[in-house]
Amino acid sequence: MYQSRTMVSFLMAATLFALYLFPFGARGDDPRRNDKLVEALRAEFTSSGLAAPPEPPSDLGVHATCVKFGLACSDAYVDFLKDEVAKLHGTAGGIPPSQAEKPKRVPPTSAGKERRTPKSPVEDNDPTRDVKLEKLQRLRNVYRDKLLELHSSEKRWECFFTRISSVLSSLLLSHVSSFVLWFWTAFAPHVPVAMLLMAVLTWVFFGTHIPNEHICCLRAARPAFAMDQLLARSAPPKSVASLVIERERCSGYDDFGEFNDSATGASAEGEVQGHEVERRDEYWDLVRFSLIEAYDMYHAEVIVLKLRLVLSLLALLMLIWSVISLPLQTVDLQNGGFVKTLVSSVLPEWVPAVAGLHFAWSCVGGLVAFACWEVFAAGEMLCRLNARSATMCDSILKEWSWKLDG
Repeated sequence: MYQSRTMVSFLMAATLFALYLFPFGARGDDPRRNDKLVEALRAEFTSSGLAAPPEPPSDLGVHATCVKFGLACSDAYVDFLKDEVAKLHGTAGGIPPSQAEKPKRVPPTSAGKERRTPKSPVEDNDPTRDVKLEKLQRLRNVYRDKLLELHSSEKRWECFFTRISSVLSSLLLSHVSSFVLWFWTAFAPHVPVAMLLMAVLTWVFFGTHIPNEHICCLRAARPAFAMDQLLARSAPPKSVASLVIERERCSGYDDFGEFNDSATGASAEGEVQGHEVERRDEYWDLVRFSLIEAYDMYHAEVIVLKLRLVLSLLALLMLIWSVISLPLQTVDLQNGGFVKTLVSSVLPEWVPAVAGLHFAWSCVGGLVAFACWEVFAAGEMLCRLNARSATMCDSILKEWSWKLDG
């Protein structure tokens, strides 16, 4: 049964599609089919001595172009002209003038309208009649060509694809608008929370402040470059580390290249100076490695302190909200069961509420105080961490100067 229905549906769809592609000439009646016949009838009137055919009655609904030029006339007007031609030939074929001039009475129609007698023809003395007729024929031909072009298969497919694209675009826009509305309604309340969480996590894991000493020393491949940046940033009085680096820069590091480039060869003093430069470079590599380890320790400690601060602040806000919302929950104390009934029979109703609030505030108050202390301690340690990191950098540089002196 299902297969037969499917086959019938497929055949119907194929038939409709074939009818759409091949209309088999079903274009309706041609309005020009009666032009030659009307022209012949008008020629008979002209040959009989009438300049124009008689005017048709108003109930035929003939348009002015048909009456004046004989173009696109209906079958009713053709029948009317045939009747008039027959009357004209009957009058000219030997009917007595008294009978021909006597009007023939026509019984009234069912609609109550009387058929008018044809008026005497009026001669058309318009000299531009042929020009107007030629213009109308040209206009008719132009519109006929445009209609044929619009009914061509290319235009039909173009209209079909335009219609399909408009329907698909409207469907797509409606679905996109409904999806955007659903997405915004479902996820808009969570956007501020997600933005706040992203900002906090970015600050915790990627917002570490790197001390200037670390940056200068980690980027410098040689101690002279590090010293230049440190001296540019520091102000008098200079620290011990800057003085040590300045002394090392002035110790003849640049003269080693001149000794190597000399044509006479390296002297004993040049060899000693070269060994000292190599030893300083090795020590400088060790210092950079120590600074990297110090920075890793500093970064890990900063992340731990930030997480501690964020969690403590979140716990403090939750506890404060609990303290504020406790008086709003006093209504729940009225449903205390047997103990509540027993106590309320002896004490007033406000006593259990006050006791519950006192117990809750006494328990939550200690937690609030502890959370406040954790927030304060984490913030203080985070503020002092930069100074501690700078102190560690200075101690590493002092150790480097002690090894150079040794």
